[in-house]
Amino acid sequence: MLRTVIFRVCVLTLTLAACGHQVTPDRLNGPAGLQPGQMQIKFNTQGTLDFADYWYILAVNTGQVPSQSGEPYVMYANQAPGYWKNLDYAIEVYAEAGGQPAATMYPFVVNAGGGPTPIKVIGPKILPTSGAIVLNPNCNGLGTQFCVTFDRSLLHGSSTWYVNWWVTLPGIGGAPGAPVNAAGPSGVSDQLFAFTVDTTATASCTAVTVGGAGCLWNAPGWVSALPGAAQIAGGQIINAPGSP
Repeated sequence: MLRTVIFRVCVLTLTLAACGHQVTPDRLNGPAGLQPGQMQIKFNTQGTLDFADYWYILAVNTGQVPSQSGEPYVMYANQAPGYWKNLDYAIEVYAEAGGQPAATMYPFVVNAGGGPTPIKVIGPKILPTSGAIVLNPNCNGLGTQFCVTFDRSLLHGSSTWYVNWWVTLPGIGGAPGAPVNAAGPSGVSDQLFAFTVDTTATASCTAVTVGGAGCLWNAPGWVSALPGAAQIAGGQIINAPGSP
C-alpha cells in the first residue's frame, strides 16, 4: 500500500515538475516568432545586395494625411514637384560609416507653410530604444534578401498601411538619392503597383499587379536592364497584431 502511494506521488510530481525541472509553456509568439505589435518587412533583389552603392527604401504611408491616402511612389520622392507625396515614413537600409549596413527611420511631416496642398518635409531621424528596430542584412543566407523587424508603435497612423519597395542612389540627411528602381512593371515611373496591409490582422495584405492578395509577392520580369543589386525581385510583410 505504501509503495502504491509513493508511486502515485512520484507520477504526479513527474507530471507537474518533470522530476525537478519545472514544466511551463513557452511564451506564445506571433507569426515568424514576432511579438505582438511587431512587423517584419523583407526586401529581395535579383543579385547580391549592395549596401554601399544603393539605398534600399521601405516607403510607408500610414494614413496621417487623409488627402494623401494611397501608395507612395518613388517618382514623388523629392522636393518639387512631388514633395514626398503619400510618404509618412521611410525605413532606409544602407551602409553607414564603417561599411556596416543599418536600418534608419525618418518621418515625413507636413510643412505648415505649404498652403492648400500638403507639402511634406523630412523630420528628425527616429531614435528608437534598443531592439525596437533590428536589421538582418542577409535574411535568406544568399545575400539577396534583408529583413527589418520593428515595433509598429514607432510609426503612427491608421490600421491600413500602404507600403512600397524602392532602390535609390545614396542620399544625404535622410533624403534618398536619385531613384533607380521601384516595385511595379514601370520601375521608377510606375503608378500601378499597390500594396496595403491591415495592421490588425496576421495575414491580410493586398498586392495589385503581382498575382492578387497575399503578404508575399514577387516581381515577374520587372526592369531587367539594371545591375542585379538594384533589380527588385519581391518582398513580404509579416505582421503580429496587438500591442507589445
